[in-house]
Amino acid sequence: MKILLSDLDGTLLTNDKKISPKVQEAIDLWQAKGNLFVIATGRLISSAQYFADKSGAGELVVACSGAAIYKRGDMVFEKTVPLHLVERLWKILKDTGVYAQVYSDRSLVYNLEGGLLPGYKQHKNYGNRYRLPLIFMEDYDRKHIPGSVHKLSFVCHDEKKAQDIIASLGDLSEVNVFRSLPHLYDIISREADKGLAGHWLREILQADKFFAIGDNENDIAMLEEADFSAVMNGSPNHVLGKADMKVASNEEDGVAEFIYYLLDNH
Repeated sequence: MKILLSDLDGTLLTNDKKISPKVQEAIDLWQAKGNLFVIATGRLISSAQYFADKSGAGELVVACSGAAIYKRGDMVFEKTVPLHLVERLWKILKDTGVYAQVYSDRSLVYNLEGGLLPGYKQHKNYGNRYRLPLIFMEDYDRKHIPGSVHKLSFVCHDEKKAQDIIASLGDLSEVNVFRSLPHLYDIISREADKGLAGHWLREILQADKFFAIGDNENDIAMLEEADFSAVMNGSPNHVLGKADMKVASNEEDGVAEFIYYLLDNH
């Protein structure tokens, strides 16, 4: 049995957030051959599980860029972000108009209207099984965070300002900081990334190999750590060189192309 970890946005999903029929057919064939298809995304579990279930590959999901792994909807692995960094970021961003958010298991905590919040509000269309509690926290208050913090993020379109915010956080020796979208800066535990998640799944499931496909900075670890990996055409330049091959974009069924290549050659 082999495992294929696939990023979600910009990789598995088209730009209108759908799984194309050709990609779905390839996923079905991959799994029919006795292999496992696993979504590995920066999203929290609520929306990640929605697309995993739609793809027919919902048993295991890697969420929060590798900081949380779920089996049949239950968390089986987690690495957390220290709460003092949440408090520090909230204080830094006070009155700046910069949007920030906390991923705490199934809930999202945010500091102001805007940023990615409109997209999360559409989550109600997914149905009760994929409910996403949205919690407003203007000023840092531990009681507004329902559980452990798996990811801390902020949205900033000015790269210099973003780097100043990161520098102001102080000691970052316990965390990884990266971008999962051009203007979305993520912070997760230094003991977590999608590559480590792939290795963990491979060991737990005693799989022969793990493969990976992605398109952005938070995919680099799994692209480099996988036994064989692919990057989507159109990915940022600093990501393009991190995989073993390049495939078509998410609009051109690149995931299907990679699956058929793996079936023929691995």
